[in-house]
Amino acid sequence: MKICDIAQFYSPLGGGVKRYLHEKVRHVEAHPEMQHVMVRPGAEDTVIRHGRTVVYEVASPRLPGSASYRMLLSRRRILRIVARERPDVLEVDGPYRAAWVAVEGGRRFGVPVVGFYHSDFPRSLGRTLERFLGRWAHVGDRWTTRYVVGLYNRMQVTVAPSPAVARALDGCGVERLRTVPLGVDVERFRPRPRAAARLRDELGVGAGGVLLTYVGRLAREKNVEVLLDTVERLRARHDGARYHLLLVGDGELRRKVERAAERRPGIHWRPYTETAADLAACYGAGDLMLHAGVYETFGLVSIEAQACGTRVLAVAGGGLDSTLAGEEPAVMSAAATAEAMTEAVVTALAAEGPGSRGARRRRIVERFDVAVTFARLTALYGQVIECARAGRELPNHVEADLAPAPASAPGPPLPHG
Repeated sequence: MKICDIAQFYSPLGGGVKRYLHEKVRHVEAHPEMQHVMVRPGAEDTVIRHGRTVVYEVASPRLPGSASYRMLLSRRRILRIVARERPDVLEVDGPYRAAWVAVEGGRRFGVPVVGFYHSDFPRSLGRTLERFLGRWAHVGDRWTTRYVVGLYNRMQVTVAPSPAVARALDGCGVERLRTVPLGVDVERFRPRPRAAARLRDELGVGAGGVLLTYVGRLAREKNVEVLLDTVERLRARHDGARYHLLLVGDGELRRKVERAAERRPGIHWRPYTETAADLAACYGAGDLMLHAGVYETFGLVSIEAQACGTRVLAVAGGGLDSTLAGEEPAVMSAAATAEAMTEAVVTALAAEGPGSRGARRRRIVERFDVAVTFARLTALYGQVIECARAGRELPNHVEADLAPAPASAPGPPLPHG
């Protein structure tokens, strides 16, 4: 089986899609019957080989306002790669131009196309429209819904990372849906107490100190500034000097975060790292990981942190809900504001008991092991390929014969037309 990923959302500075794709590379290496092709944006046209994975970087312009993302636009280059490689299945990671090119290539060369819904396009676009159009932003809702349905219904199947996302897509009219939750390598992301203790010492977090962490892109849509304001509010309390915030990552807000780390007490920054051991130490060192994003489809960093034993505090309905299902007692921020996050931090810290970290890791190991994710995906690819060769479609709205996905709390719906 040869899989080809058309990866618009690949960024050299991290992100959930990059982690997903790198884990797929590792999965293919462990299965000699599989081959993998990855097409991703880059500064120039390049071909890189990693074992049974061939990576084509396509010269692409930078995305305006982004420090690391590029726009995968070259129709001719993408179609040539598909024609040369002749994969058994194509997978696209987002609803932009490259996805339409993949659909065209699939039709032209007889290759079925799988859409993995990594990006919550309607909600993120809605936020942008609201910024520029104010109360008139709602006029774009119908258009975005029609756009999403029109694109994904041209594919053989659309994969949602959580039941909540699948329900929202179903409500919009997207057909042939399957749910495959993302997973984490639970051997690489595990508690590393010695490394975590060293990091806390380096940051000057004393015996009674509280270390809050954030790992991910330093981007506006992640509401990073809310986190900075949250720790400032916590430190303004009478015992506030014990609160610290460590942000790990890169992005368009990097300079702002660096300045905050230089000028504000208790703020620390570390650059993006690809090393799982270093990330695990950062996750494990924290008493609580914060995530104020509200446009997430899953939240891979959430299960990475929890696999290391650390509780995650996210915004209710922001997209991380399914990764936190089963957390007892459940604590989420009511809104993506510093006020709400501050209150939720205090509540979440008080909820931690002596066995919480061990129980949390066990839950993640049982429900979000990356080996299960790719076993389910591989089985789904096989079904899609078989149906395409037989000239028939996958059954509509019928789950494939795969292990059931874990239950999750419902998230906010996509806009309906």
